[in-house]
Amino acid sequence: FAITRVMDSIEKVIEEIEEKEGQKPVIITTSARIFPNTVSYKTMSDMIFEDDRPYLLLFGTGWGLTDEVMDMSNYILEPIRGNTKYNHLSVRAAVAIILDRLLGER
Repeated sequence: FAITRVMDSIEKVIEEIEEKEGQKPVIITTSARIFPNTVSYKTMSDMIFEDDRPYLLLFGTGWGLTDEVMDMSNYILEPIRGNTKYNHLSVRAAVAIILDRLLGER
């Protein structure tokens, strides 16, 4: 987290990534709901490791991300499910699980 910076908007983050990488990032968001562009962790992990495009992974709060952010997403990761109907986790727990599922043990 030493390289973490606060930016004014998601659009500014996208612009900065595009300037640095020479192409727009693939935008990935998270949600406790299913969307038409929802993908599995395996599919997204394979894409990240087999592709040279930059990826921007956005996490929401307990209230989730706005509809505008969800609409700009290329992909939305499937919800984290346990063996109950309850599907709310703290953001830090969700981030840890998701990063492990996407980037762990490669």
